Amino acid sequence: MRRWRPGLTSLGYGVLGGFVGLLAVVGWLLDGNLGIAVCLVAAVVCLAGAMGGDLIGQVVTAPNLVAYQHLLGMLPRMGVPLVVCMVVALDGGVLQAAGLVYYILPIYLVCLGISTVVTTQRIAATHPAGKDQ
Repeated sequence: MRRWRPGLTSLGYGVLGGFVGLLAVVGWLLDGNLGIAVCLVAAVVCLAGAMGGDLIGQVVTAPNLVAYQHLLGMLPRMGVPLVVCMVVALDGGVLQAAGLVYYILPIYLVCLGISTVVTTQRIAATHPAGKDQ
């Protein structure tokens, strides 16, 4: 049985932080300080969804519920950014004018990739292949 490496999560969040830093530079070039602030808001929104998904993955730990663990974890991972995008699109205002949705999209995709790798590695480490559950 492979052992779960928590350092993979730290590496993933480090990659996400580097990507957000690059995107903040783009935001600063486009909108100045407001672009940086909107980029950070988008990062917090996506990170909140990812951490909510990880939390559900830690709470649902029964061996026969691995698929449900992953699917229930997708609810906050997708739901939080989607709800924020809908609220911003319907409400308008400064966040919409600065393009919050356009910052959420790439951060969400990077965050989704990192969360998928971390989740599948965690499942592979705790549930070895070839063993009926």
